[in-house]
Amino acid sequence: MSDYTEGNGRNTGYYVALLENGDKVFGRFEGTTQTTVNTDGSKVTKSYGVTTLTGGTGKFKSIRGTLHNAGMTDFKTSEYVIEGEYWIEQ
Repeated sequence: MSDYTEGNGRNTGYYVALLENGDKVFGRFEGTTQTTVNTDGSKVTKSYGVTTLTGGTGKFKSIRGTLHNAGMTDFKTSEYVIEGEYWIEQ
């Protein structure tokens, strides 16, 4: 879900990663998006967010962790980086 005005605002939602072995990892995310307009009229959109891992299926049933993401696009090229840590609770 997002609440944007002219490409700026907050977003929140749920995350499901489907792994090659069929297991899933679940989480929820919150973030912000900022769009700027250059003098030539082109736009650059940057997004930042945090995903909290809340569980999964199979061997990922008790996964927990936090992922931080940052990205940008000018709608010709894009860059996106995700870093974080996770652990499996016993």
